[in-house]
Amino acid sequence: MSARPSAKAQSAPSKVQQPAQASQKALKKASSPSAPTTTPAVAKPSSTPRSKKDGAKAATAIAAAPKPVVAAPVVTKEPPYSCKVLRNKGVVDVRVTMHRTPAQLIKFEPTETEFYLDTLRDSRKYLLR
Repeated sequence: MSARPSAKAQSAPSKVQQPAQASQKALKKASSPSAPTTTPAVAKPSSTPRSKKDGAKAATAIAAAPKPVVAAPVVTKEPPYSCKVLRNKGVVDVRVTMHRTPAQLIKFEPTETEFYLDTLRDSRKYLLR
């Protein structure tokens, strides 16, 4: 005897396949050439309005667009510091005094050509270049 399934089991569609077949039929109907086409939800306003109503709609859409937020410039001060150049050692000694400023809020980035220090995340906004 072979373990061949019966013809009845092969031809009967399962309940799981029926919704999939229904969605495939809906897709075929939507993709048919006789189905109406839709425009995208966000369309570019044309440069020349076709009627007065279209011009009013375009002007309203442009006026309703959100304006970019411009941050106010941060007012910074120079912290109290001293600077010494030690030529024989090839070192620049800079001492900056920052009272009650936690180390987590100090941004310190020295390079060979530039010295950058700021405390812009703290309430006292110091900047030293």
